[in-house]
Amino acid sequence: MNSLLIHLRNKKLITNNTQDLLMNLSSDALQQIVTRKLQNPTTKKYSPSLRAFALTLQFYSSKAYNYVRKTFQNVLPHPATLRKWYTVVDAKPGFTKEAFDVLQLHSKNNNVICNLVVDEMAIMQKVEWDGKQFHGFVDIGTNYCNEDDYLPEARNVLVLMLVALNSNWKIPVGYFLISSLDAQQRSNLIQHCLKLCHESNVKIYSLTFDGAAVNIAMCTELGACFKYGQTFKPYIYHPTTKEKIYVMWDACHMLKLIRNTFCDKNTIQDPAGNLIKWDFLSKLQNYQEREGLHAANKLSNRHINFKNEKMNVKLAAQTLSSSVASALLYCEKQIKLPEFQGAESTAYFCEIINNAFDLLNSRNKFSKKEFNQCMSQTTCEAYIQYINGCIKYIAQLKTSDNMLLINSTRKTGFLGIIICLTNLIDIYKTLIQKTSMTYLLSYKLSQDHLEVFFSAVRSYGGNSNNPTALQFLRIYKRMLVRHEVWGSQFGNCIDYQSVTILHVTSAHVREPVDYLIDTSTLEIDHDDITLDHAYHDSFGLNPYINDVVGYMSGFVVRKVRKGLDCEICLNDIVSKDSSSLLINIKDRGGLTKASKDVHRLCLLCERVCRQTEACIFVKNNIKLYLACQTKFLVDSNIFSSFAMQQHMLNQTVLNNHRNQLIDVIIQTYINIRLHYFAKLASERENRIRKFYNHLTLFKNE
Repeated sequence: MNSLLIHLRNKKLITNNTQDLLMNLSSDALQQIVTRKLQNPTTKKYSPSLRAFALTLQFYSSKAYNYVRKTFQNVLPHPATLRKWYTVVDAKPGFTKEAFDVLQLHSKNNNVICNLVVDEMAIMQKVEWDGKQFHGFVDIGTNYCNEDDYLPEARNVLVLMLVALNSNWKIPVGYFLISSLDAQQRSNLIQHCLKLCHESNVKIYSLTFDGAAVNIAMCTELGACFKYGQTFKPYIYHPTTKEKIYVMWDACHMLKLIRNTFCDKNTIQDPAGNLIKWDFLSKLQNYQEREGLHAANKLSNRHINFKNEKMNVKLAAQTLSSSVASALLYCEKQIKLPEFQGAESTAYFCEIINNAFDLLNSRNKFSKKEFNQCMSQTTCEAYIQYINGCIKYIAQLKTSDNMLLINSTRKTGFLGIIICLTNLIDIYKTLIQKTSMTYLLSYKLSQDHLEVFFSAVRSYGGNSNNPTALQFLRIYKRMLVRHEVWGSQFGNCIDYQSVTILHVTSAHVREPVDYLIDTSTLEIDHDDITLDHAYHDSFGLNPYINDVVGYMSGFVVRKVRKGLDCEICLNDIVSKDSSSLLINIKDRGGLTKASKDVHRLCLLCERVCRQTEACIFVKNNIKLYLACQTKFLVDSNIFSSFAMQQHMLNQTVLNNHRNQLIDVIIQTYINIRLHYFAKLASERENRIRKFYNHLTLFKNE
């Protein structure tokens, strides 16, 4: 099956992501295809695994499906059969009866606990005739029909989705074609959905949406109060059971809003009155760009000038991150740069926001990150204590004119994080008391699940990523059928022990030592050979570069030792301590520390790269050229320990482990630097693709 999917990808019938998805589904599909080929295909029904494979492959690429069906001589069902499977789902606007039927069936043998996610997506304004009726007007289901003579065209589709908290599936339970929907109408839909869930034996303890004003007003209609203080009540009551349903403002949206507010305000006051300045982030980026090396963070021009990419969560997360906080502290405390004096409060702010976001984005029960683990009995006490500290800190942040941010006009992001952190604790306590759950992954409470659903809807349209109302109906039907199979049998609920693991190392074995440089293939003029002391004169490396290269040396060692089997060589490249001050700040117990010899060798590579930077993109065989230049400058003191000298006695003079180890380290470091130079060369000041794409979508074109 893997060979088949690779063949389809090579013929450009499927994408890499589709290939990975089908591999997860197709553990039994190939066996079923062969079995049906040997037997009479009409004598047996299609198995669930083959049905899932067929539906998924045809959903992502009809060309690939037809190609596979033809290749295996019609073993897969005819497309007309797939359409017949889809006809069992009505999928008209409103609440989807088939979805609730599946939930009720699933709840007979399982305790179903879900999070309700609500969001809307812009669609193309277009009225279409399907042979029976018009599509494209506002439609919120049979029970909510508009009796006016004039129906406006739908501009958005509002979707409600359930995400299982105690399992690994999600299912859309309804959608509504809207032009605009006020808070009262939205609250009616939410209450009706909660009642339907209760009738299907589905327990709902949380509701997630973004920070749109209409959604906040909707919860206010349902009895919530989001004003932080004595009247703070970030929850609503279930219309049937009267239990609390905790409201979560999507953490990703809140993170972007905090970043936007921080940039626009430029200066924020922390509880102690210290100034938190956006200028420090700009100065850090400028300094890193000027020095040509990053202090172990992702900060770039895109992160500082993000106006055209406001929707990109990754940029916001990388801006207000612990790595940026560590870099600011390093510049202020360790190398004591004058322009970073007073940056400690900004670093602490970034650290708090980063950790708060990690707490709200835990995906793996066994994560090793300090604040990215699940809420459980072992982490609960420490997390609650830290969360209370975060809430107290964020609640006391002020603008430059001494107004609390949570009371200002730009309060949404900060207030939203407080609401999420507060309700995370309450949701966990409720689940532990009322259900059999023993831990909680906070990612289950995010809006990402619905965003991924929207992404799949848009991707189905091919070149057009803005579906019409009729197209959305048809895609929704396909997604619902696929999700039914996915959720009940095999999709996200995979038994990982039965999945074949790809043994990459056996397919492409990496030799422990390698001839990485053949100097006989490259002619070098004598003018190109520069003595080591010449680099010190014209290309002196300041303490910042020395520390960053020391940090990078650890990464080089981590890469190199994967292919080494020699214990003596391994001992010579690793050290328990490091002279890099940056490593001392960044290290939380998991960083690899390079030996002094590896550090010196990487510094030598850095000097050569800096001297040759002007001609990097015009010189032929630049990687080999830089490696040879560096190799000529290596002195005999590198890797000259007694153990290494004894080790070399049984080896040839030119082909010994010392020379090969030097070659591997030089090659690895230069490869890292060339990737960085290429990234800088292709980095644009202003990116407009996403800006104009979102502009087109929001214009309903």
